[in-house]
Amino acid sequence: MLKANNRFDYLRIFDEQQEQEANSHELETGQLNTFVLNRQTDSSKNLIYLSQKGRVFGIRRFKAADEKLITDFLSRLLPVTLRNRYLSPIPRLEDAHLAAEIKRILDAHGNDGTALLATIRYQGQEEVIGLAELLSDSANRHEAEVALVVRDDYQGESIGYRLSQQLLQLAVSEGISLLRGVMNAENRVVLRLFNNMGLPGKMQVRSGTATLLVDISKLHNNEHEPEF
Repeated sequence: MLKANNRFDYLRIFDEQQEQEANSHELETGQLNTFVLNRQTDSSKNLIYLSQKGRVFGIRRFKAADEKLITDFLSRLLPVTLRNRYLSPIPRLEDAHLAAEIKRILDAHGNDGTALLATIRYQGQEEVIGLAELLSDSANRHEAEVALVVRDDYQGESIGYRLSQQLLQLAVSEGISLLRGVMNAENRVVLRLFNNMGLPGKMQVRSGTATLLVDISKLHNNEHEPEF
């Protein structure tokens, strides 16, 4: 079990020995993170956290150069996770579908900083374990859809929780007032994430698909703090 005494040591652990565990209340709560992620944040800067299984991970902005990392990430998702993300039974993303999804992500987020990655270091290489997207509504710039997916072998470790926290802050910085999430109605994990925000909203369910609308307008004036 690795121990670290200051921020520099934690960053060294993340950069060089990511696959090993760290032990720190500061890491667990994110107290070492002194900046927020928004459109202006350097994409090389990571917020550092400890997962519920004691594994260090970072959250940073997505950039166009992450194409290979995202391709590897999507290729490793299991059928149940693909179904929850794309709302249809998909055993795996075939080459054509994978290429189309990579193009969509790059076109939507390649240069604007509105997608976040959760990453680890494994055997000296960076790997993506989670992707959170803020998809602005072209008809109404104050509304956006959110999409979040975590790699199967890292689910249940607070990765989605941390990504949703940062995505909510990103939405506020972008001037978004209404968030929309479309998901499998049986996806209780994501439903719980939305519910735990403690923000006003409503849900519609049709043919097994849940659409959640969450009002975050009060966050712009610091009138309400999300619970998470």
